[in-house]
Amino acid sequence: MVDKLGWNATQGSHEEKRLRRIVLSHAISYGVENALSNVTELFRQWRNDTAFIHPDIRSLVYRYGNAEESEDDLESVLQKFKNKTTAWDLGYLFQVLMENWTTR
Repeated sequence: MVDKLGWNATQGSHEEKRLRRIVLSHAISYGVENALSNVTELFRQWRNDTAFIHPDIRSLVYRYGNAEESEDDLESVLQKFKNKTTAWDLGYLFQVLMENWTTR
């Protein structure tokens, strides 16, 4: 199902777009390898300013994509946090930072 829905949040019907987020979230939570590698790669691209992450999957990328990141990588997330203007992005980035710094 992960492969069928994919990571392109602009494709599919309204129902498929809603289902995509649920399926990807569960796949990541259960450790499906291609889901983990995709979310990690999307996070790295976002962190390096080489990719736009669609709002429908952005929370997944923020939350799960940084699982293997180092302290220096989290510093770059902190810098992005300081530059964000939307409350939605600020909330998710703050959650990511707090989860990672409290578990290290």
